[in-house]
Amino acid sequence: MKLKQLHQTSAIFDMDGTLIDSMTMWANIGTGYVRSLGYELPQDVEDKMRVMSLLPACTLCAKELNMTQTPEELVTGMWNAVGNFYEHEVELKAGVLAYLDKLQAAGVDLYIATATDRPLVEKAVARTGIGAYFKGIITCAEAGKGKSDSKIFLDALEQVDGDLSSTVVYEDSLVAIETAKAAGFQVVGIYDVIAAMHQTQIQDLVDVYIQDFTELL
Repeated sequence: MKLKQLHQTSAIFDMDGTLIDSMTMWANIGTGYVRSLGYELPQDVEDKMRVMSLLPACTLCAKELNMTQTPEELVTGMWNAVGNFYEHEVELKAGVLAYLDKLQAAGVDLYIATATDRPLVEKAVARTGIGAYFKGIITCAEAGKGKSDSKIFLDALEQVDGDLSSTVVYEDSLVAIETAKAAGFQVVGIYDVIAAMHQTQIQDLVDVYIQDFTELL
């Protein structure tokens, strides 16, 4: 655990892997969905799919497993499964609500900056009831850049009318943490099992490192 006193008047939160426990779903959605259709995904095919975008991955899957479904049908089915997860199953990570209450009581302005597309974000926010805490949401698609670029964080900073020196970014991803630190933000690193292999690097970079938000209460 790496903790220090944070000076913050505004805060920018990632969503997946930070506020909500969803990264394992993303890691397993291909295998789980294919299995629900009665097929078993071989490990070598799964490994190839992990580094592909969705349509090429589904094209490979349909071919390798000789599936009756078309690649386009697989894409639609997987997106429906993801949407169902965000709407009906996703949960907050430990301590999130209590910590958001604490920040709200302290007058800290809160914003979400996420790589997830807005329709899924809105489902997750509605399910978990956290919408009222945040002044707004920006996605990478809306910013026009991924989190290897600082634009999404700077756009969020502008929306909360915050000061760079007193704005904290909360993230679980090494790439996003590297970007936020390079842009001059204070950063809290949150552990997520999917990023377990990057934890040493993350701990070296961030101002505060936590396993979950209960450590900040």
